[in-house]
Amino acid sequence: MLDAILDEEAAAAKSPKKQRRYSVQQSQPTIGRQPLSPQKLNTLFKPPNGSAEQPKQLECPKTPRHRDSVKKPVTTPRHRVSAVGKPITPRHGKLFSPTSVTATPTGVLTTAKALFSRSSAPGQLIGRNNEKKQLTEFLEPRISSHSGGCLYVSGPPGCGKSALLSEVMADLGADQSETVKTAYVNCMAVKDPKGIYFKLLEEFFAEETLSSPTGMEDLECLFINKKTRKTAGNVYVVVLDEIDHLMTKDQEVLYSIFEWSLMRSSRLILLGIANALDLTDRFLPRLKARNLTPQLLPFLPYSAPQIAAVITSRLRSLLPDGNETPGDFVPFMHPAAIQLAARKVAGATGDLRKVFDICRRAVELVESETRQKELKMKQQQQEEEPGSLGGMVKSPARQPLMENVNLNSPRVFVSTLSSLTIETAPRATIAHVARVSSSSFGGSSITRVKMLNLQQKAVLCCLATTEKSNGSVTIGKLFDVYTALCKRERLIHPLSSTEFRDVVASLEVAGVVNMIAGSKGTPSKRGRASGGMEEKRISTCVREMDLLTAVADVGPILTKLF
Repeated sequence: MLDAILDEEAAAAKSPKKQRRYSVQQSQPTIGRQPLSPQKLNTLFKPPNGSAEQPKQLECPKTPRHRDSVKKPVTTPRHRVSAVGKPITPRHGKLFSPTSVTATPTGVLTTAKALFSRSSAPGQLIGRNNEKKQLTEFLEPRISSHSGGCLYVSGPPGCGKSALLSEVMADLGADQSETVKTAYVNCMAVKDPKGIYFKLLEEFFAEETLSSPTGMEDLECLFINKKTRKTAGNVYVVVLDEIDHLMTKDQEVLYSIFEWSLMRSSRLILLGIANALDLTDRFLPRLKARNLTPQLLPFLPYSAPQIAAVITSRLRSLLPDGNETPGDFVPFMHPAAIQLAARKVAGATGDLRKVFDICRRAVELVESETRQKELKMKQQQQEEEPGSLGGMVKSPARQPLMENVNLNSPRVFVSTLSSLTIETAPRATIAHVARVSSSSFGGSSITRVKMLNLQQKAVLCCLATTEKSNGSVTIGKLFDVYTALCKRERLIHPLSSTEFRDVVASLEVAGVVNMIAGSKGTPSKRGRASGGMEEKRISTCVREMDLLTAVADVGPILTKLF
C-alpha cells in the first residue's frame, strides 16, 4: 500500500505542468477556445530547418492523346443525316409549297369575271363606227401628204375615246411603221405641264444634247419643216390623253403644242383627248384669233341598247365554236339582267366601265352563292354518312383541321365549281344586278362610304390624305403609303398587294374613287411598258368633310390617318 502511494507522488513530481493545467481547468469556468493570432500560427506551423514544403496540386483528368486510346477514331459524317418520320427544314426560301395556292380552281366563273376587269383588252368597239370613220378620214390624207393637223376629241368618261384612238394608233404603227412615228402620253402622269416636252423628246429625239433647257426649241425644229421646199420625212402622230392637265396660268404649253400642229409646214398630227366639250373655246381663244382652230370630234355617252350590245357580245365571245346552244343564248347573265344594268348606267352616266363593274360584281355574287350551296350539300352528306364526323361538323369549335388558303373565305370543295361549263354555269338574274346597282348608285356619298368595311374606309382615308399633300397618285404609290401608315399607327393589319387591288376595285364600283389609266408606252414600245394596275392614277370622288363625317362612327381608328 505504501509503495503504491510513493509511486503516485513520484509521477506527479515528474509532470508538474499537466497538474497545474489540470488544476486551472478545475478552478476556472469553462470558456470557448480562443483563436490564434497570425504570428503564433506561423510559429507553430513553420516547417523545421526552413524548408518550405509545397502543397500537393490536384490535377484534372486528361484524355490520352495517342491514337491507340480509341480503336476507331470518331469522324464527322459527310453525308446528310435525316430523321425518319420527322419534318426536315426546307432548303429554299418559301416555307409553303406553291401547290397550296392552287387549292381554289380556276373555273368558268373566274373567266367571266376576268372578262369585265379593268385590265382586260377592250376588244372590238361597238357603237363607235361613225367616230372611227371620222378619225380615219382625218388621219389618212395628212399621213399621205406628210402634213400636220389637230383634232380635239371630247366626251364624258367611259365613252370609248381612249380605246378607239389606241386601236387606230395600233393600226397606224403596224401599217406604216417606217414613216409614221407615234406616241401616246397620259398627261396625268406628268407632274409639271412643261414636263410634256421631255416626254416627247424621249419618244422622238435621237440626239444626246439639247439646244434649250426645256427642249422646246428642239421639238419645234423636229415638228416644223423650216425649209422652203417641202421634203418627205417622218410624220409624228401624238395622242395626249387628259390634255386639260397641261393647263397653266398663261396656257403657254397648250398654245405652243396646238400652234405647232396647225402651222403650214408642220409634220405634227396632234390628237387631244379631254372631257370638256368647249376647252379650246374657253381656254384657248388666241387660236381662234389667229385662224388656227382645231377640228372637233365629240363622243356621246353610250345608250342603253349600245351598252346591252357590248355586254352581250362579250359574253357570247366565251362560247366555243360549234356549240349547240340557241342563237340568242347568253352565258353567265340573263338577258333581262343585262337590260337592267344597261338602263341603270345609261340613265346615270353612260360610262361603259361602270356597267362592266356591275356585271363583274353580279357574277361574283353568283359564285359566292354557288359556294355556299356546295358547302351545305357537303355538310349534309357528311351528316348522313354512318360513322362519319357529322357530329363534329355541327360545332365550329370541333371542326376537323383542313387546308384553307384564304382564311377570310370558306373552304371550296372541288366538285361543283370545277364541273361547271359555260353552258351549265348559273346566270346572274335581275335580283343580283339590282343588289349591286343599289350599292353603286343609291344614296349620297356619305351613305356609300358608311356602307364600306373597315379596310375600304382606311384605304379611302389614305387616298384623301395623300391627294391633299401630293395631288394625284398611282395605285402603287398609294399602297406604299397605306402600308407605312398602318405599320406606324398600328391600328389595323395592312393588306397584301393582291387584296389591296381588290379593295381599290371595289371602291371604284361603289363610286367613291375614280381610276384613270397611267402613262403607257407607244405602240412600238408597248411590249416593255408596264401598263399594270399599279401604274393607274386614282383620285377620290368624296369631299374631305363628307369622308370625316362618314368615318366618325368608327372612332379614332381612322381619324388618325388624316
